[in-house]
Amino acid sequence: MCRIDGHDLDAVCGALDWALNRPKDRPSVILADTVAGKGVSFMEGTWQWHLGFLGPNDRDRALAEIEKGLA
Repeated sequence: MCRIDGHDLDAVCGALDWALNRPKDRPSVILADTVAGKGVSFMEGTWQWHLGFLGPNDRDRALAEIEKGLA
C-alpha cells in the first residue's frame, strides 16, 4: 500500500509509477488523503458542497480562489 497527499501532483505521479512497477501477481493500493473542496475557502472541508448546487456567483468566486492558488 502507498499512502500519499492526494493534492500533491508529484506524489500522485510517484504513486502511479510505484503501482505500475510492482509485481503484477498482487494488487496495488494507493490511498490518497484529500480534503473536500481544497483551495476554495467556503467549500474546503464542507461535505455539503458534494450535494449542493454551485450557482454563477459561487462558481466565479471558487474559480477566482483556485486561480489565485495556482499563481
